[in-house]
Amino acid sequence: MASTNQFTAANGGPVAIDIALEPDETMAERSLADNARLLKNFPPGYALDETHHAHITMLQRFVPTADRSSSPESSSSRRTTS
Repeated sequence: MASTNQFTAANGGPVAIDIALEPDETMAERSLADNARLLKNFPPGYALDETHHAHITMLQRFVPTADRSSSPESSSSRRTTS
């Protein structure tokens, strides 16, 4: 019998918190060009695309939904700068 994961935000399960620095347009274009060049030398490498882009992960963790309101990362809006 297969089991299913019943831990979701709706029933108090963990919520993923990801804080990342994303490059500006110039750096994003350069990372795509560099990635294409690297893939020529090593085709099985990791390809950047619309869903996989260059970034620097600053924090990545799971927080129980019940604790989320007390976490410093609990902002309900995504902060971006231009």
